[in-house]
Amino acid sequence: MFSAIILAAGLGSRMNNIKKQFCEINGKIIIEFSVETFLKAGASEIVIAVNSSRLDNMQSFFKTNSKVKLVAGGKTRQHSAENAFLVCSKTNSLVLIHDAARPFVQVEAVKKLIETARKTKAATLASFATDTIKLVKDQKVQKTLNREEIALIQTPQAFDMQLYQRAIDFSKKNSKTFTDDCQLVEKLGVPVAVVENSKLNFKITNPLDLELATLLASKFKF
Repeated sequence: MFSAIILAAGLGSRMNNIKKQFCEINGKIIIEFSVETFLKAGASEIVIAVNSSRLDNMQSFFKTNSKVKLVAGGKTRQHSAENAFLVCSKTNSLVLIHDAARPFVQVEAVKKLIETARKTKAATLASFATDTIKLVKDQKVQKTLNREEIALIQTPQAFDMQLYQRAIDFSKKNSKTFTDDCQLVEKLGVPVAVVENSKLNFKITNPLDLELATLLASKFKF
């Protein structure tokens, strides 16, 4: 059994303050795509962290689904994840953390991630770089990196429930901002397994991404 956390409390600063997770694609709000995927993958519960101003609206939206819970997000991604984790059932063996702005993660990818995390205690989806990667400083190339060793990290990221509790405890003791949950686990000295996934699982961060997502949803019938 696994719990799924969907982080949807962002302010949409790169989307001209439009909350992208609530934009519609082909008649569905973006967050619905991820909810449906996790339910099909076998999640026993889905906890969605949303901005407090959206809490009442979202509760009414998902009120007919007993597996979906809503919590108020925090000031940062970490705080939102912590708030959501508090209400997760600790009898589940795994927790998956997912960004609401990645609507196109597929069921088979989630299942493969879960299978890997059960063996390793920590795993993430990722795509590998195909472009040449340069290290740049002051708008000048410093060196060329080996793209075969460069992974573009996605979500969901899956963790053993007890391990993620340790990561939450570590986060509370440190004021540093972590860009994802894998980084927290890495700080505990636990290796994170990488599960290669399609680049279709991209994050919608700007209006152009939203246009692309709309086209893809129409073409692939997500």
